[in-house]
Amino acid sequence: MRVDVHPYEEAEGFQRLLDIPGYDVATLVEKSGKSASHIYARLSLLQLIPEVADAFIQERITVSHANLIARIPQESQAAAFEQCWRKDWKDDEAHLLPAKFLSAWIQSNLYLSLADAPFDREDPTLNPAAGACTACPRRSGYRLMPHIGSFCEERRRGLTYASHATGQTHRGRKILHLEANLSNPRGCVCNPTLRKKCPR
Repeated sequence: MRVDVHPYEEAEGFQRLLDIPGYDVATLVEKSGKSASHIYARLSLLQLIPEVADAFIQERITVSHANLIARIPQESQAAAFEQCWRKDWKDDEAHLLPAKFLSAWIQSNLYLSLADAPFDREDPTLNPAAGACTACPRRSGYRLMPHIGSFCEERRRGLTYASHATGQTHRGRKILHLEANLSNPRGCVCNPTLRKKCPR
């Protein structure tokens, strides 16, 4: 493997090998000398929408930006990509912001903290249609690396959280008013537009 290979090309190479019968991540670890976490992180880049993937390949954004965007659902990636840039009054063109600004935007606009949830995260019967939070594929830690551990114990803003909280209310337990709890779980400003787009 070339030393100067682009991370996205490396991801495509890993995926081609995984498509070969008998190849799995353990095999890639053995043959490439890379860690499993490295391989999973590279594979997650293949979740990027074309617009973001092209910008990454052209090195308009860094691997840190790409990794952050790859971890969120594709329907939210275009909005997150727009947050990578800022044009000040004295700038002729928008400039790339550090990845920490994108990370802060994602945390504030796309996620709710499960640590603050007013329900039992491991209870699958609270709302059978949504299931338990710990087994939810939309939980950030579940995506692609369930055996390695979560990036953070968070879950996307949207109806899943609301349905669990509603189930908690139906069980007669005391919780905060649902709308207030969704809108400002940790002092952050919730984006109702993104929340309405949540498929759950």
